[in-house]
Amino acid sequence: MTMLKSASSKSMNAIVSRFGARTAATTIAPRITSVRSVSSHATMAVEKFQSVFEEYRKRNYSQETPARFRKEIVKYVGKNKDGDIPVEGIELLLSNIGATGELTRSEIESILSESGEPSKMVISPHGMMRLL
Repeated sequence: MTMLKSASSKSMNAIVSRFGARTAATTIAPRITSVRSVSSHATMAVEKFQSVFEEYRKRNYSQETPARFRKEIVKYVGKNKDGDIPVEGIELLLSNIGATGELTRSEIESILSESGEPSKMVISPHGMMRLL
């Protein structure tokens, strides 16, 4: 046990001397991610949202990579003055791709309240890319 401890402290010292203490701490320390509880309504809405866009991608962007498709969608979605995507921007996007009745406003609001900023009912472009 002590041998493992000394070996890891030696490797830590090597990383500290080469890259600095801050880099060593982020390299060695495990990543901590927060776990959020998501409502079943929001989960179903997200699955529905993803299936609508996946179907659209298969029909119209079959030659593109999924990453390129997500970037194109986020590029053309309606954003507010802060650069965030409001409920109305997602509704307009759904209308533009021919999926007007696929998601209700309450489903979109449910998605934004769980994935975006619930107080403003918006989602960041980065959050939208993760969602797609």
